[in-house]
Amino acid sequence: MSYVADLAGVARSTVYDHLDDLQALGVVEHTRDVGGSPMYQLSEDSEIAEELVRLEGVTLNRLFEMDD
Repeated sequence: MSYVADLAGVARSTVYDHLDDLQALGVVEHTRDVGGSPMYQLSEDSEIAEELVRLEGVTLNRLFEMDD
């Protein structure tokens, strides 16, 4: 989580707080631990996660259109 925290410019505890919220909402799910660090993925059953993926697609399409 240090890498994510550094990228976002926030404390690791902030990243974990947001992950806790996303997990409580069912957006992400804890999949396993690697070297003592928890790993997460988007939940396949989450409507919110589905909308986030859709929004990412729309955003990328617009960015590609701007490049043309």
